Amino acid sequence: MARIEIAVRSILTADPVVSALVGDRIYPHIMPEGEDFPAVTYTVLDDADEVITGPTGLIEADVELTAWARGSQTTSGYTTARDLARAVRDALLGFRGVVEGVHIYSVTGGTVGEAVPDESTEIWQAWISLHVMARE
Repeated sequence: MARIEIAVRSILTADPVVSALVGDRIYPHIMPEGEDFPAVTYTVLDDADEVITGPTGLIEADVELTAWARGSQTTSGYTTARDLARAVRDALLGFRGVVEGVHIYSVTGGTVGEAVPDESTEIWQAWISLHVMARE
């Protein structure tokens, strides 16, 4: 069975703007220690749609993505994190089609949160929230 998170990752790695920024550094939930920046992590919270007669086969999912960037003593990661978050949003928002066996009917939302740093590491994060309707 295909999963929405596999489709989301596939859409992002195929997008020329996102892939130019992160390559294939797109990870489920937690960024592996020691990986390069910038990168993207994602979490999918999905729920199968049901009616009185049983499951409809539709899946509703809230997809939370985080754009990660590293700053330095001379440069801020703010712009990189925000630009990456916007590129991720633009790649996914409004997408319709079949990817990795998942029929994606709609991707809505697209809220991009403010980029914030971890003061001790200069690692910046910007969040993206999307809602996906699909059938696996």
